[in-house]
Amino acid sequence: MNGIKAIIKKEFIEIIRDKRNFYMVTIAPFILLLLFGYIISLDLKKVETGYFCENENKEIREFIYSLTASGFFINKGFFEKERLIEEIKRGNLKMGIIFGKKNREILFLIDGSQGLSAQKILGYISKFSQNIKKGNIEIKPVYLFNPSLETKNYTVPGVFVIIVIIISSILTGISFTIEKERKTIEIFNISPLKPHQVIIGKITPYTVLTFIDGILIFSFAKIFFKIPFKGNPFLLILIFFFYILIGLGIGMLASLISKTQRESMLGTFLIIFPFILLSGIFFPIESMSEFFRFFTNYFNPVTHFLICLRSILLKGANIKEIYFSFIFLIIYSFFIFTISYILILKKLKL
Repeated sequence: MNGIKAIIKKEFIEIIRDKRNFYMVTIAPFILLLLFGYIISLDLKKVETGYFCENENKEIREFIYSLTASGFFINKGFFEKERLIEEIKRGNLKMGIIFGKKNREILFLIDGSQGLSAQKILGYISKFSQNIKKGNIEIKPVYLFNPSLETKNYTVPGVFVIIVIIISSILTGISFTIEKERKTIEIFNISPLKPHQVIIGKITPYTVLTFIDGILIFSFAKIFFKIPFKGNPFLLILIFFFYILIGLGIGMLASLISKTQRESMLGTFLIIFPFILLSGIFFPIESMSEFFRFFTNYFNPVTHFLICLRSILLKGANIKEIYFSFIFLIIYSFFIFTISYILILKKLKL
């Protein structure tokens, strides 16, 4: 019995001494609670909505007012018909409403590439249509870019995004941590290789492996799940490359705070988990609080790669239609990779 007590005491001392484990037990659960508490919600908010009609009148204005009164839909104004569809394709609008001739037919154009949001929007439209005096008015919801609203068309790209970021970051983190564990980093210090040659040599195999792995996974998804591919494959490959760079940078950052491979894997997961959770893969971005929506739109690379991927696959989007996400990924990849490179040099004294 005394032996068991001694072991228990020893383990508690080890937990307290190891700051990483101590933080994992005491702080991480509260962070996760806050994240899930604020994020997990299927109640959409502020769905950007545009309108088109040939003859605006009092009846239309009253219809729009009643639709936006709850705050669920946000009035983004009137557009030309082609421009309205273009704005939905760009992701600037989640829904467009077209009033037909003499306002007897109303089309609700919903972005079907955002499956979770689309289903919730349809539910709200159905409830709204029951509460208005329709008379001879016919309300028709139409899904753009994913007419059948097949779940696999937006969930499979989401899974692909997760797999790529996990593989690229964890493999890279482990690669640098192994050198620290085996004490072989000193070999690089006395070698004739320059620092940038060492780092490029370390990350190149994992870049190639992740790229090949991503192509194989995507090909598998295309063949077996029959995911549509309406866009430019070369544009997707280019964006994919920058996304891999981001994963490599995250892995390098995780290796800096890790002493073992296990710590590196755990540290990498802790970094990428909030990105994945806040990406809109599992929960609609529109359901998040203002703070997390801001973080997701301006600081989350997973969100922007997912936007690019779904837009290219389902909408056939070109670079002009995804330019914000495209530029974001380029800037983010160079930023995180540069920071990781500088810190690696300083930490490992290369």
